[in-house]
Amino acid sequence: MSLLSLRNLSVDIHQESILQDVNLELAAGEVCGVIGESGSGKSMTALGIMGLLPHGSRCHGEVEFDGTLINHLTDSELCKIRGKEIGMIFQEPMTALNPVHTIGEQVTESILLHTELNRSDATQLAAETLERCGLRRNTIPLHRYPHELSGGQRQRVVIAIAVALKPKLLIADEPTTALDVTTQREILELLRELQQSSGMTMILISHDLAVVANVADNVIIMKNGNVVEYGKTSALFQAPQHDYTKKLIAASNHIPHRIVLPWDSTEINSAKKLLTVSNLVCEYPLPRRSLFSRAPVFRAVDNVSFHIYPGENVGLVGESGCGKSTLTRALLGLMPVASGNAYLEDKLLSGEKRLNKHTRKNIQVVFQDPYSSFNPRHRVRRLVAEPLYAEGKSISSREKNKRVEEALESVGLDTADAEKYIHEFSGGQRQRIAIARALIIRPKLIILDEAVSALDVSIRAQVLDLLAELGNTLKLSFLFISHDLSVVKNVTDRVLVMHQGRIVESAETEILFTAPKQDYTRRLLAAVPKLVTQLSSTAN
Repeated sequence: MSLLSLRNLSVDIHQESILQDVNLELAAGEVCGVIGESGSGKSMTALGIMGLLPHGSRCHGEVEFDGTLINHLTDSELCKIRGKEIGMIFQEPMTALNPVHTIGEQVTESILLHTELNRSDATQLAAETLERCGLRRNTIPLHRYPHELSGGQRQRVVIAIAVALKPKLLIADEPTTALDVTTQREILELLRELQQSSGMTMILISHDLAVVANVADNVIIMKNGNVVEYGKTSALFQAPQHDYTKKLIAASNHIPHRIVLPWDSTEINSAKKLLTVSNLVCEYPLPRRSLFSRAPVFRAVDNVSFHIYPGENVGLVGESGCGKSTLTRALLGLMPVASGNAYLEDKLLSGEKRLNKHTRKNIQVVFQDPYSSFNPRHRVRRLVAEPLYAEGKSISSREKNKRVEEALESVGLDTADAEKYIHEFSGGQRQRIAIARALIIRPKLIILDEAVSALDVSIRAQVLDLLAELGNTLKLSFLFISHDLSVVKNVTDRVLVMHQGRIVESAETEILFTAPKQDYTRRLLAAVPKLVTQLSSTAN
């Protein structure tokens, strides 16, 4: 007998069809992966199971859980099942947690709601659950708040809330998105261990095919609200039947076509450097221990030195908290440095002086989340034109519009898109607009801060192809900051490995991936999930 059965599950939101006749059978103890692009219906299927569909939704079909048709229950009846019988891990742990309550209170709350334990016993169970999830009380006490934890630690708290009462079904919606590779592996190993120890059934939703391939027993592929393929994980990835599945696998293994610099070591050493970073140090003040003691500091970037040549792509990799983002802010002149300098050609980027407009024109950034980096009240024309203030001269409206349209066309968008708002675009299109904004003043260096980490594999392949084409035609240099080592391997000439604020290894990309020298680098590479398919050797 199946633990969970979906029979012709369909969802309409404001009369627009979102899911169409989704059918699924899950046995007790089974791990099912759900794969698809943004808008395919993955998360909506999970919300339909939980009875948490948004306002204006209409649900058809049947959701049978443990012999009960739960989509016909009242909300109060469903509340007795949610959290106790069915647990859910949401994608973004910071928004899933209440910032004004401690982690201990939030895990305890779920236990108190569904059991008759007193607060003392519930708190003890919460502490034991957090320890099972890797958060020991002596290092991460129960009185900590979510903002005091790293991304991986917050995700462990969300997992603890979901598994505290050992539910029969656990739904994990993108539980490792935006996590570094070692933290991702730890979270996946934790989920697998919890699932096996308690015999839970688990639904793992992800756009990362390699993650699902290494965890799930069975996989369903979704597109436009429909299940287009379903089968055993190994069989499906080795011999996919549907064209869409083949497209996803090819995109996951995609290698952008780019021009590799033909320099030898002598030419590189004699070439003029575009970016030079020398002994850069960035520090954050910590709370004072007393009024009479000097405030201690945390050294986030510790004597970092490296360089980038014109037309070169350099990757910067490392775990969360290693100092990558702090280094980025220092290079952009967004935070002071304690010592050391960074120069773009001969112009100072960091140090005692602030970036002037001429220097800022030659260095731009593309952030991880394009939507939050745009003002939603402005049209794309104004958003893309914002960097033009760095030109240092008045630009006519005609010239400004021409530059905006050229920038949009260079990233594969239509000039008519300039009149739209940012919410009218998909995630991949928003990232293209962010790249257009960075290109409009024709910089020499673009910093890409996790620019493709949250994108679907097919959209990611398109954006990487775009960056390769722009690098080839415009002779741009890129500093590619990412926790996705498979992406870094395919788009960079050289890789810097950062650990605890220091650059611990630097080498040409092929050498670093085939013969790393440092144990830390080897640990990072070993943590990368691998997708082995028959299409791997034929993927572009």
